[in-house]
Amino acid sequence: AREVATEDIRVCATRPGIILTTIQGEPDMDMRRKTGALVAPQKRAGEPEEVAQSILWLVSDEAGYASGAILDVAGAL
Repeated sequence: AREVATEDIRVCATRPGIILTTIQGEPDMDMRRKTGALVAPQKRAGEPEEVAQSILWLVSDEAGYASGAILDVAGAL
């Protein structure tokens, strides 16, 4: 982020927690639901849309001063 800051380039990332995706199949989805309910302070796994919304915010003009940031999207994990 520091290297390209003067070029009006922002560098940010998201760090998702337990997210409900089907990338590894339905048995994995069930495991993620159970794990999220047990370990996440919000007592649930996250939805892919919740991660996407955070990314949309980071690339928006509303986050224009955010750079070098890592945004945890992890239900307070």
